[in-house]
Amino acid sequence: MKLPANFTFSQSSIQDYLDCPRRFELRYVLKIRWPAPITEPVIEYEHHVEQGLQFHQMVQQFVNNLPLELIFAGATDPDLQTWWNNFIASAPIASYSGKKYPEYRLSIPFEGHRLVAQYDLVLADEKTGSAVIFDWKTSRVHPKKEFMALRAQSIIYPFVLAEAGLPSFMIQPEKIKMIYWYPNFPDKPDIISYDIKRHQHTAAILKDTISNILDTDQGSFLLTTDTRRCQFCNYRSLCSRGEKAGKLDQLEEDVLDIFQSDSLDNFDFNETPEIRF
Repeated sequence: MKLPANFTFSQSSIQDYLDCPRRFELRYVLKIRWPAPITEPVIEYEHHVEQGLQFHQMVQQFVNNLPLELIFAGATDPDLQTWWNNFIASAPIASYSGKKYPEYRLSIPFEGHRLVAQYDLVLADEKTGSAVIFDWKTSRVHPKKEFMALRAQSIIYPFVLAEAGLPSFMIQPEKIKMIYWYPNFPDKPDIISYDIKRHQHTAAILKDTISNILDTDQGSFLLTTDTRRCQFCNYRSLCSRGEKAGKLDQLEEDVLDIFQSDSLDNFDFNETPEIRF
């Protein structure tokens, strides 16, 4: 299958393919917009999404040195106030020095297309040649570290940073680490290290995955065999996998449980070096 020349691969599109090839086809190839909700109640889910967006904006304002009282003035939601207070009290970026790149986008040419990463924050220290990738996760459930380390985001973000570098200097894989920070769990960040072996292996598995996508004919992308995933997919009725969405209070717990063991089944990590935390 030939994708448009301007098609861009991202952690979202790669993760969709790994979770369900058919969903990748519907969303990115056929570009079908399907009105079914991801989860119910819809209003509560949309509110949680909006809270997450507001928290990201507040941290961006903080990094850009907006006065704290002005940032907090916009936080009228109780959950958002708690998250912000946890962020200020924990100061997750305070122990790292270097230039700050908030809401920073990088892309590289890869396998005839572009591979893009949109970072919440990159802290880069030119003196030490190191960089720390921060990502803010407002989930209500804390996932296992092993789960987060095998998500497409954890695979792609360090890889793109090492390949693209920053305006002032290139960064060796061993000098990169990624931190997931949770405002609901401020004392339990997930810290994922990176190195040249993982970088090389990532290049191989990304090439293999994209090759599989390009070698699949339109209409031949398979549905996931794990139908539990479908209850939180807006295409479920289109694929005759049910019509009713899963409940919001089950979303994170159930999805994390579903994806825990096989989110990267198409990747062979048997030869991957142990991930250090």
